[in-house]
Amino acid sequence: MLLADPSDVLADELFYATVEECEDCRTVLLDCAAQDARAVKKLVDWALWITSEVHGGLPDVLVDQDAPKDSFSPSVTFRRLAQGYRTGQTNSAQHNVRGPEQRREVADDAVTLVAGLDRYGADFLYW
Repeated sequence: MLLADPSDVLADELFYATVEECEDCRTVLLDCAAQDARAVKKLVDWALWITSEVHGGLPDVLVDQDAPKDSFSPSVTFRRLAQGYRTGQTNSAQHNVRGPEQRREVADDAVTLVAGLDRYGADFLYW
């Protein structure tokens, strides 16, 4: 019997809860993600890979601390991870996110980014 990886299931459920705008579901799933560093890493890698595919690389708005605040504005931690992804450092200690609060914040940024790209396309980053 082949069973799904729980981290994959969590990422899928969180994405669909976000797309379907189920805030109660999303809150519960983000709380679960905050306890699962592996799921958060997968979410971040997934979001950054998708963004790279859509934009032909990571746009500066995801890595630049001085990016305009009128666009999608991820957390400082997410921007640090995006910078690491851009330079190929996704498996380094830099990719580690400390504590459940940071993991929850980064998971929220990742799923918001993917859902926004799904709904609005490449323009999502600049709204």
